[in-house]
Formats: sequence, structure tokens, C-alpha cells
Amino acid sequence: MTGAVLTVTELSVRFGGLLANNEISMLLPAQSISAIVGPNGAGKTTLFNAITGAIRATSGRIDFGDVDITNMSATARGRLGIARTFQNLSLVEDLSAVDNITVGLGRFRRSGLLSAMLSLPRSLRTDCATRRLRA
Repeated sequence: MTGAVLTVTELSVRFGGLLANNEISMLLPAQSISAIVGPNGAGKTTLFNAITGAIRATSGRIDFGDVDITNMSATARGRLGIARTFQNLSLVEDLSAVDNITVGLGRFRRSGLLSAMLSLPRSLRTDCATRRLRA
């Protein structure tokens, strides 16, 4: 492993005749904050979509730690902790920013609505794990 949490190697995404990403390579180390900057149409969202599995890269490789995730589904990547949010401003006004993010984690719950309503052990464990993520 390179010490990177995420390694993108020569990633290209093509939509028919349009080359949206051309051999993008980057290393994102653990415990770091990184940014991708560019004008509208530069391919930033396409890159995020390829990394999260929302679209398939035309060529290249994506590694998460020591795992090649290039051909994994978005669902499989989500199970590893790779997910994206959309630019949607539908926030719950009465909740804090952290609580709004917690609501978004609901899709990763391993218990259903009935389990949560009845406070069953699996649901309680999931809630505890979510609170630990927030700390």
C-alpha cells in the first residue's frame, strides 16, 4: 500500500466522443483534507461519480487502501464506507448540521423501521455506532 486511503491511477471517463476525465491520478492520504478545484464542466463531478461507483470509468484503476474497487458496484463501495452526497439543500431546519448528516447515514442502517420503533437491540447498537461516528 502507498499509505494512501484512496489511490486513483490514470482514470479516464468517456461519454461517447466526450472525454470527461483524462488519465487522472491522485493519492489521498489518511488524516488529510483534499480538494478538487476547477471551473464548471471540468469533470469534478464525473470524477466523484467514478470513485463512488455511480458511473463506470472507461479506463484506469481505483484502490481504497489495498482493495481494488474499480469494478465494484456503488453498493459494495458504500459498504466499505465510500459514498457521496448530492447538492440538495433539503435540510431539516430544526436539526443541527451534524444531525442532518446523521439523517443521511440512515441508508447504512442494518435495522429497519420496525426495529427502530421497538428499540430492538440491533437498532440500539446501530444508533450507538452512529453516535460514536459523530464524536
